[in-house]
Amino acid sequence: MNVGIATLKYLRHRHPDLRLPGMVRFVMTPRSVVDSSPEILGGEPVFAGTRVPVRNLIDYLEHGGNLDEFLTDFPSVTREQTISVLEMAREAAGREAAAG
Repeated sequence: MNVGIATLKYLRHRHPDLRLPGMVRFVMTPRSVVDSSPEILGGEPVFAGTRVPVRNLIDYLEHGGNLDEFLTDFPSVTREQTISVLEMAREAAGREAAAG
């Protein structure tokens, strides 16, 4: 999943209570969190075991929703999955920033 630094800065600005670095890390592999298969939404990355696109989470947060509301609206996605996706996005953004 490729989430830009600007998106993470925006999320940090809009949701100061969302503290990814200090959160308890859940032991989940990327495969147990995100799945992509041509049979499910044409291969768009979805939360594993669901048909909910990962992009929905980012879009939801960018438009002012919070994590609890997302989880209420998408009950098939777990809190652990969403936190893991956000942590993966943060780590990818860090690698992107370090690469220049």
